Amino acid sequence: MRKIFSARIVAIVTCVALMVGCGPKEKNVCHVNPMNWSKSADIVYENNQPSQSHLDIAFFVRCNADFDAKMLPVVIRITAPDSSECVEPAVWMFDGELPTTPATTTQMVSYRTVCSLNQQGKYTFSIVPMQPVRGVEAVGITIEETDLFKQ
Repeated sequence: MRKIFSARIVAIVTCVALMVGCGPKEKNVCHVNPMNWSKSADIVYENNQPSQSHLDIAFFVRCNADFDAKMLPVVIRITAPDSSECVEPAVWMFDGELPTTPATTTQMVSYRTVCSLNQQGKYTFSIVPMQPVRGVEAVGITIEETDLFKQ
């Protein structure tokens, strides 16, 4: 009983520490089936500052040793707060080292630079691989303000 209580306390403290340590980057993650990712990974981003007009958007892919692709064709569907949609195919290229041990690694994929999300509310980014893929554990998005045009 005491072990269970201690484990829960450690888990709560760890979660709080992780939340406090978050920086200005907005990261949202969708876990997928690492044995056979074939369904949509839906990532919801809450845009509270539509006035930010210079944003960099990147996706990240957390993969394990089963992932051995250098490129991954996907379809990206973006649904804006007003229900308008944009659908486009993309090919994610991976040039970093892939994991060779049971450990996982994260691959970053640039998507848009110096763009804007000009509506307040929830944007949904739905990513679907064009063919089933093994070894991907999670897909996420990072949205951060760029300092390219700051003075």
